[in-house]
Order: sequence, then structure tokens, then C-alpha cells
Amino acid sequence: MVRTLEYDSDDKAISLDDFYEVCESTPIKRGEDLEPLSPFLHQLSNNRQFLSDYLCQYLKSFATLEASHSLLPTTFIPRFGKDYVFRVVVWPDNFNTIEKGQYNYLHNHDINFITCGYAGPGYKTDIYEFDYERCSGVMGEKAEFRFVESTLLTQGKVMQFTAGTDIHLQYPPEATSVSINVVQRERQMAVAECSFDSKTHRVNGHAVSIFAKDMMLHAIANFGDENCRDVLTQIARRHPFMRVRASAWHALMQAHPEELDQLAEQGARDPHLYVRTSVKQFHEGMTQYFGLCLAWPTGNEQGNFIVEEVQYEN
Repeated sequence: MVRTLEYDSDDKAISLDDFYEVCESTPIKRGEDLEPLSPFLHQLSNNRQFLSDYLCQYLKSFATLEASHSLLPTTFIPRFGKDYVFRVVVWPDNFNTIEKGQYNYLHNHDINFITCGYAGPGYKTDIYEFDYERCSGVMGEKAEFRFVESTLLTQGKVMQFTAGTDIHLQYPPEATSVSINVVQRERQMAVAECSFDSKTHRVNGHAVSIFAKDMMLHAIANFGDENCRDVLTQIARRHPFMRVRASAWHALMQAHPEELDQLAEQGARDPHLYVRTSVKQFHEGMTQYFGLCLAWPTGNEQGNFIVEEVQYEN
């Protein structure tokens, strides 16, 4: 459950270097380990100079980049620590929003983090919670969640988010705002990072990075050699992230339809519900697609295809 961590509204501030020192000396192995850093993140929000100093340094390096890199990101990462990542996130208002995907979609995270309002009025967020262990994360799946509160991430306010369980929907702030975050560096591999339809309570999307990995694995499966296939099979069986394992099985099934059933059977033995369900759905989709013809190259010079008619009972 999202927790708001209250601190006295004093003006005690900490330097960025001192903040990093505290973070480096704090082992962060679980989401709960972030809480001791919250008062220091609050104190950093009282430091009104560190962000200007960082942005000036950023612009000096930015000035040497090619013109193709002319758009500033909305997320800056000043520090990759031993167990943590320190982020600065800019939240544009309605009139300045470049990335529409930042707002108005309900989603969870596969990371544990604490966040604090630094500048501007802060974005409004509707917060919900649900039992992610009962949701595999496949598209269209029913996900039961309940509304908790609506709140603003105002300056100095610290909130702690738990991977998987906490989901929220963000709205553009009244004016451009900035938040500062400490993120547990180790992602929670068993957590399905999804977006949800707030009306139907169903999974309706996944993180963009998942689609990028999916496309890459499909390209390797289709254009790589047997060595690539062996590596892809090992990824499908042993990668620590269940989404990557599922994508690898999908890629193998699509690239080798002549082994569709055997590959689906192997994927169905995965220990994670997401992989088993996702492989089953992909297998059913491909079976329907190849219901009239299951085709693959013969390897002859003309690149002709052998077509086998497959009959199914209604």
C-alpha cells in the first residue's frame, strides 16, 4: 500500500553529496529498506540549489551533443548507486506535455521507490491497491483493485510505493513540477508491470520496454542461426525475468511453427503463472492463425513454401 511519510515542515537541508553518502551506506535489498532514506530525501527537497547546479552541468555536456539529441528528457538520472538509483523527474503541465503517455493511465511498477515533491504544485494521483500475486498480468485478464485515495505530490511530501501492489493514475499538474526519487536498483523480476482499464478492471497494456525486448527476440529468432536459437532457448528456460522468458517462447514458436506444439508444451512447464498463461494464449492464437495452412520455408533456392492443410473440428 502507498504510504505517505510525514515530516516536520522545517527548512533543514542536506547537500547532494551528503545525501549520496547516506544512500551508499544504506543496504537496499527490499522495499522496506527505502524508508530510512525518506527523511533525507525530504531534507534534499529543502535544498533549493542542487537541481540548478546539476542541470547546469547537464547542459554543458548537452551542448556538445549532436542536433538529433535536441529534446531534453523528462527523467534525469544523476546517480546510479550500489543498491539504488537517484532520479529527477519533470512533470509537464497540460500545455507543455510532450509525452502523452506520462498521464491518465492506471499502472503499477516493477520497482520499489520513494518519491518527494521538489518544485511546482505537483501532480495529482489516484491511488489504488490490488493483490498482484493473483494476477498473472496477461492482456485482458481481470484484476481486482480498490481505490485508496486521491492526493497531490506537493513540495516536501514523501510517498513510498511498493512494486506490484500499488497502482496509480497521474494527472498533469497545474504548472510544470519536479519530483525526486530513490529507486531500489534491483527490479522485482516476478512482478508484472501493467496498465489497467479503470472501468473494466482488466489488464490493457504492458511497459514499453517489454515490447522493445519482444521485437528484439522475434528478430533474433527469425534471422539468427542455430547458435542463436540455442541461446534463445536458454533465455526462455532460465532468464530471471518472467516477461523475457515468455517473449522468448513466443519468438521461438513464431519462428518455428513446425514445432509449435512441442515448444508450447515446454513453455507450459514454466514455474510462473504469467509465462504459462501467456504461452498458452500465444499457442492458441497461432493455432487459429495456421488453422487453414501451416507453412514454413523448404530451404530450396526459389524460397517456395510447403503448405499443409490442417482440419479442425468446430
